[in-house]
Amino acid sequence: MSRFLLATLILVAALVVPPGARASAAEDDARALLEQAIELARTSMSETRYAYTRHLRLDVGDTRINRVERYDPRRPASERWQLLESDGHVPDAEELADYEGDEGEGRAFRLYNEVIGDLDPDDADLVEMTPERAVYRLRETSAAFLDEDEKEFAKYLDSRLIVDRRGPVPYVAELDIIAPEAFRPSIAARINRFETRFRYAPHPVTGDILPEEVFVELALKALFLISVEAETRITFRDFVPASGESG
Repeated sequence: MSRFLLATLILVAALVVPPGARASAAEDDARALLEQAIELARTSMSETRYAYTRHLRLDVGDTRINRVERYDPRRPASERWQLLESDGHVPDAEELADYEGDEGEGRAFRLYNEVIGDLDPDDADLVEMTPERAVYRLRETSAAFLDEDEKEFAKYLDSRLIVDRRGPVPYVAELDIIAPEAFRPSIAARINRFETRFRYAPHPVTGDILPEEVFVELALKALFLISVEAETRITFRDFVPASGESG
């Protein structure tokens, strides 16, 4: 068959299929893709299955925290978190004595299992689809995505999910929550900038979807023109299944 004839047949086929049918098929594909990704989030592993390293950097006004911690779920509850580094140096005895790790599961793990895993695909609209990823906008930002003191912001925020399509099973690789414009959650404060980003990636051996980064940025102006800017970045690395690492 000549290239000209083949191109003509493709063009005719495209013209014969109604645009609505093509759009409907694309929407069905997008929904099926999201359903798979949500199901994987629902069944993904809990942090209790892994030891890992967490790097926390917090910058709020004059307060700066920069520390590296190690979590090991097989240790006694009071020893599961260990401080490895504080502000670029090995912690001294006083810093170790004052250190308190998190309690229970980390928020990034809970959010993936309990919140992303509980989403309804019908509440998301496809924004973009490429061979590598699909981007969806959530019709409503769930307060479950936010810290307790941020829940009242939900109605001012937009949320989007990014599904990675490159592997054998699609997974939610990123959740972004942003304020498209400044807003006033109360008379006393104006939020000029708000952005939260959760990023996830598969473990290279087990394939479990695990946290990679949490980023939060906030800029507000309160009464008496007091301005506050805050940025938090948490990165996760060196995940090892708990059964594969000695205590």
